[in-house]
Parts: sequence; C-alpha cells; structure tokens
Amino acid sequence: MGNMNTFRCLDPQGMSDFIVDTVQKLCGHESFRPKLEHLKSFLLSDVEKIESQCKGIIVISGTNGKGETAHALKDLFIHKGQSVAMWTSPHVIDISERFYFSKDNLSHEELLKTIEEYKSFATREKLSFYEFLFFVFIKLAVKRYADYLILEVGLGGRFDGVNIFTNPLCLMTSISKDHVAILGDDLKSILFEKYGITRLEGQLISHVEQKFLQRLLVEWTDRDGINFEQLTTEDDYSKKNRHLALRAFQKFYPDIQIEIDQFRWGVSKGRRERVTINDRTFIFIGAHNLDGHRKMLDSLYQDDKRSSLFVLSFSTGREYDLDDILNLYQKYPCVSDEVFLTSFQGPRAIGEDLIKAKAKKFDLEILENWKVLFDDQYQGKDIYITGSYFFIGEFQQFINAHYS
Repeated sequence: MGNMNTFRCLDPQGMSDFIVDTVQKLCGHESFRPKLEHLKSFLLSDVEKIESQCKGIIVISGTNGKGETAHALKDLFIHKGQSVAMWTSPHVIDISERFYFSKDNLSHEELLKTIEEYKSFATREKLSFYEFLFFVFIKLAVKRYADYLILEVGLGGRFDGVNIFTNPLCLMTSISKDHVAILGDDLKSILFEKYGITRLEGQLISHVEQKFLQRLLVEWTDRDGINFEQLTTEDDYSKKNRHLALRAFQKFYPDIQIEIDQFRWGVSKGRRERVTINDRTFIFIGAHNLDGHRKMLDSLYQDDKRSSLFVLSFSTGREYDLDDILNLYQKYPCVSDEVFLTSFQGPRAIGEDLIKAKAKKFDLEILENWKVLFDDQYQGKDIYITGSYFFIGEFQQFINAHYS
C-alpha cells in the first residue's frame, strides 16, 4: 500500500517512470529473445476467450510503418463505432501508450494494479520486460471486451509475443534492414522472420515494395494455402500505411467506402506529430533506420516541403547504418537547410565519440545542448526532430515539463 500511496502523489510522467522502473526491477531492461512457446502456454485459455468474443484479430508486422498502420486501423474501427484493444510498442513518452482500450490509453492506476497482481508470476517464470507487459495486456483484454484486437509486432514476428493467436488477419508493411544481428542482414531472411506471423490457410495483406520479395510472398503463400493480397500504390509511405489499414478494415466491412484524403486521421506520438511553441514548429518523425529516413526525406521532397533544420539522434544497434543515413541528407539539399547531430540520455544512446566522428566525416554540426532550439534565434522555423524514438520521448518530456 505504501508504494501505491507514493505512486498516487506523482504527476503523470512520474507515474509512467515509476511503472517502468517497477517492471525493470522484475524483468530487467527491454530486450528481445527468440522464445515464444512459454508465453503461448501461459496465455492459452486467455487466447481462447479473446478469440471467442472478438469480431477480428489483426497482427501487423514489417520493418517501418507498423505503428502508423495500427493507429490508422484503430481510427477506422472507432469511426465505425466499434471498440478496440490495441497493443503497440515502444512507447514514446508514457508506458500507457502501449495499452489502448476503447478510446483512450489505460490509466496508470489500473496498469500498476495489474502489474502488482502478476509480478510474482513474472519473477517465477522469468518473463522479459516486453513479454510481461504483453502478458498484462492480454489479461486486461480478457476483462475489457473489445470488438477488435490490433497487435503491432515489436521485433521480427516469428518469435514475437503477439504471435500467439490461431488465425489472425496478418498485415505486412515494409521490409528493410533493421536489427540485423537478430533478424539477419539480408532482406530474404528478414522477410522470413516477418512472415512468421502467418498461419496455414490464413490471410495476409502486404505493401512490401521490392519485387523479388513480392515474388517470394506469392511463392510462400501459395505453398501455405494463404489468401494473399499485394497492394500497389505510388503514394508516399504514410498513405501506403493508411491504404493497408483501409484494406484490412474492408475485410470486415466490404461495403463501406472511405476516401483516404478525406478521412480525419488521428495523430499518434512520434508519427508526423506537430507541436508549435513560441513561433516555432517541431515536427516529430520516428525514423529508426535507413529506410525510414529515406522514405521521410522522399516524402518531404515530393511534397515540396523545405525544412529550416533537422535534428538527428540515434539509438545503439544502428551503427552499421549511420554513414548511409547521413549520406542521404547530402542527397536532399533542397529539403534540409541545416542538419544537426545530437544525443539523449539513457543506455540506448550512441556514444559521444561516434557522434563526433560522424559529424566530422559529414561536415555536420553537433548540437551539444538541444534545448537551445527554444531560444529566440530559432523562432519562425520548422524543426524536424527525428531518428530515435528514445530521443523523441526525451524531447517531448522536456516540452511537457516546461511548456504545458
């Protein structure tokens, strides 16, 4: 009870940090491990209950665009008057972002209460940080009836915790190199891991772009008796994600016609989110790998958008991509007037020495204290905050603390 009383005295950000710290003490820091069968066995009866009461379960894999597709699909179901339970990861600011029920994120109090209820189980069964949070989500989903369950794969697909349902509708966004130490360093290997969410004689809708990967999907789905649909559109990456969400929605409501450009889409954390403070606009775009940066820059180029400046920060695990990413910004000079490199606090931040080396190699300026972006000299500018979601989260926490 003492912990709960302390918790209730905190502000929302403090509550979120308290919950993260609680789970880390139980399970360690968030990391991936290729293990799934134990989670399936723990949640077998819960899966049966959810499958018996839900109208549809949708699992979304891919390299980039999973979160945006999940949120777009959620918007469509809510517009239809349907209830939704949605799991996404990672969170940007608040851990409750991972737990969406009906029309809002889960309350901190209910989340902590459920964590406390199952913490001895998490310790006994040695669940990882991600596994335990997803376990909690499923326990809550059983209690909170929802018409549709939307699940974003955290990493890969074949061994991800969300891959526990018997026959979900499967969506695949894009394929590019990311987490190569875990998923492999060639696109076919990565596709294989993402394809692992499918079921024999199930359904898969894809907007994978590479022709040779499309051919592989045709070959694999034919072999496995899967109803496969490949979407093709020349739109930018954000619209492609919405096309994918709309096509999934139409699997359940084929007679409903929605114009993508006319529909009122919501804005989710770190996905083209705009915040204006003292006559300057921050645009937050999570771009955590080479393909994400390429698609973002190409989209801005196609829209004829000129940015005053970009501020880039990177997480560990992407060091192999840094040269190619930074080289991209030199190929889009009409999009970016200035490009700064910076860092953030935390164990996932790339080291200072590497940032300095890359800044020197590509003749870029290091922004040692990104808080200067709130000074008068940056008024009237569009400032793109991009790269790591950890950086976006730290930046937005600062905004919430000082400008809310």
